[in-house]
Amino acid sequence: MLLSAVRFIIDETPRFPQGILSVSALHLFKCNHYHRSELYHYRTNKHFDRNTPTPNLWNRTGFKSIHDSSGNLKRRKMSTDSLHVKITTGEVLRFCEACMQAVGASKDHGKQLSEVLLAADYRGHFSHGLNRLPMYVRDIQANITEKAGEPVILKEFAGTAWVDGKNLLGPVVGNFCMDLAMKKAKEAGIGWVVAKGSNHYGIAGWYTLRALEHGLMGICMTNTSPLSAPTRSKKAVLGTNPMSFSAPAKDGDSFVLDMATTAVALGKIEMQKRKNEEMPMGWGQDVNGITTQDPRDVTDRGGYVCEPAWWATEE
Repeated sequence: MLLSAVRFIIDETPRFPQGILSVSALHLFKCNHYHRSELYHYRTNKHFDRNTPTPNLWNRTGFKSIHDSSGNLKRRKMSTDSLHVKITTGEVLRFCEACMQAVGASKDHGKQLSEVLLAADYRGHFSHGLNRLPMYVRDIQANITEKAGEPVILKEFAGTAWVDGKNLLGPVVGNFCMDLAMKKAKEAGIGWVVAKGSNHYGIAGWYTLRALEHGLMGICMTNTSPLSAPTRSKKAVLGTNPMSFSAPAKDGDSFVLDMATTAVALGKIEMQKRKNEEMPMGWGQDVNGITTQDPRDVTDRGGYVCEPAWWATEE
């Protein structure tokens, strides 16, 4: 029986005033984590006959099955499989907080950001962990993000609220909104909070996991800057738009979904570039709209993240 619910939507990109868009990302079920890319058969540029039976279709066109020869779900190689370096969580937090304070962020804001980045790395989302720290530092240095201040409630009712994030660090705004949503859910049965004037807030799952700690269902969604071109187009008009859902259950058997609505999060492509490895077909396209396996076509040469697709063809 659902006793209360928590939901909030964050607008990460105040520089794009067209409004709030839905966003998404995939996380865990009973701690069994698989990347979103594994849930799709990768795109191909080869032409195929739609009447061909599916197993033959994969063989003829180069689709990669998500199952091995025994029928088990394949697990993609993690970025730490070949390099294991242990660092205490306390040292990670101290380092992140020191970096943010060095550029003028308040201690509390630096702490909130550090916790989100640590959680991402600890849970295996290396695309949204410490590798994102330089971005937050540069945003503070360039005055893109405000160094200090607090979000402000512009309007609220028993179960809803509208918040101005004052262009602060995304995690500061996200935590503020989720705390407010949870408070309203406990009092009114549901809490819906929408925010403007926020920034990149890390993994969406961080906020829905906080709802789980209070025995609440959580929903978190955000828009992003245009990073993806619609299928068969060359101009980016859509964001990766992540979303996360959570639901508590008995004996720790809770459900958390944290996913991007694109084929993969941009950070996953950036990680492939950092590892100097190719990315699977269907993750990204080059500046001409052609599917590519070179991550630099997306990160450095004007390409974009692909939209999810079970197949693609070239005429």
